[in-house]
Amino acid sequence: MFGIDGKVALVTGARRGIGRSTASMLAQHGAKLALNDIAEDPEIASVAEQIRAMDGGREAEVVAGDITCRESVEAIVRRTLDRFGRIDILVNNAGISLSNTMANITEDDWHKVMEVNLTAVFHLCQTIAPHMMNQRSGRIINISSIAGRRGSIFGDVHYSSAKAGVIGFTKCLARIVGPYGVTANAVAPGIVRTALLSEEHHAASLANIPLGRVAAPEEIASVILFLASDLASYVTGTVIDVNGGSYM
Repeated sequence: MFGIDGKVALVTGARRGIGRSTASMLAQHGAKLALNDIAEDPEIASVAEQIRAMDGGREAEVVAGDITCRESVEAIVRRTLDRFGRIDILVNNAGISLSNTMANITEDDWHKVMEVNLTAVFHLCQTIAPHMMNQRSGRIINISSIAGRRGSIFGDVHYSSAKAGVIGFTKCLARIVGPYGVTANAVAPGIVRTALLSEEHHAASLANIPLGRVAAPEEIASVILFLASDLASYVTGTVIDVNGGSYM
């Protein structure tokens, strides 16, 4: 049904949370996985082992590296192409949140949040999009946030700015790659139960969610799977909100 059997997917931030769930779900439907995180540690290695142990003998390769560094991104892409020969699906999931109000955000924190959440997306898309355009096929899915749609309710202007930037970047990218058979879309999750979510933010968020709970990572991964699949062949330049009704 999904049409991703045998496709090669590169997922950033694949060590835990949304990235790990996405990698696992894509593999369950037949994709070959290149798993990125900043370092090759036991946690990311366990994701690869879990995928390889799936029924049918799924393929997975860890391609660790710092995606805020151009040279590192080029090495990640080169290693993926050397291993699999192509990249069909790119999921720009890696992100950080250094929660703070505008009055207290340091310039270093501003740049770090921008580099991981937005500049890294630029590096990866600029490096990988030409390969997809040459193939005349590909799926690019960039992870934004509800904070980029309505602004963070916690005052994190650096995070909100970066995630809003992801949306604008994705829409422009969709216009560029569309004529080559490549789609580019964004997913804007609401509050998700991951390691980034503090108990304070969890409690403060519930009153604003009509469904009355935060999302599980798998509920975001399922939307990413849809956008990566043949079911979304005519969907590009859009943002899918997955937030339990907290932004409408």
